[in-house]
Amino acid sequence: MKVRHKAASIRKGIKMAFFNSAITVLQTLVIALGAGLGVWGVVNLLEGYGNDNPGANAHVR
Repeated sequence: MKVRHKAASIRKGIKMAFFNSAITVLQTLVIALGAGLGVWGVVNLLEGYGNDNPGANAHVR
């Protein structure tokens, strides 16, 4: 009986290690995606403050 219990315990430990590893990878991916979207948003906001296209203001005369 102890052999079965020990084998089940080892399998459970392997499964938990796999899920813990998968969760860590997913957390890293979500954080990286959020950081990338944040940088993209800041760049888009800052693009509006530039004066790099004077032709865009041609209608204001």
